[in-house]
Amino acid sequence: MRYAAPVLAICVFGLSLAACSSGQGSNPSSVPCSVPAGTQVQLLYPIPSATAVPDSPQQIVIGASSALPVNGNSAWDVVLDSNTQTVFGNAFATISASQVPQPSATPSFPNAVYQSSTLPGPLSAMTAYTVYLNDSNSFCVPAPMPGGNTFTTQ
Repeated sequence: MRYAAPVLAICVFGLSLAACSSGQGSNPSSVPCSVPAGTQVQLLYPIPSATAVPDSPQQIVIGASSALPVNGNSAWDVVLDSNTQTVFGNAFATISASQVPQPSATPSFPNAVYQSSTLPGPLSAMTAYTVYLNDSNSFCVPAPMPGGNTFTTQ
């Protein structure tokens, strides 16, 4: 019994080294963000694949089959990425259908919840952006919006 504590300490130390190795083990920071099971999401504004989007759209709007949580456990937002700029939007806020800027896409599923992520400032002109979903309270990697997820500014 007197050797149990040192042996246990050595085992714990060894396991911690194995967990930190650069081998084939899982790396939590490389797991893509995923919305809650069963939730459908779709980019609505700007319309997917749109060109000549104003370079100051002020917000990105998605439709979701149920609202993405914004609480102590999750804080969903968008990340826009181009070859020259990465823009982090604010946490989603639920808005009414009448608050969605026009023109916008129509949700492909019934009873959509509209959520807006405001942007901190203008985007680069004549630039293609890809829209990613991000859970900023997680260690996941932002994941591309499913379906159409790009637009180009004017």
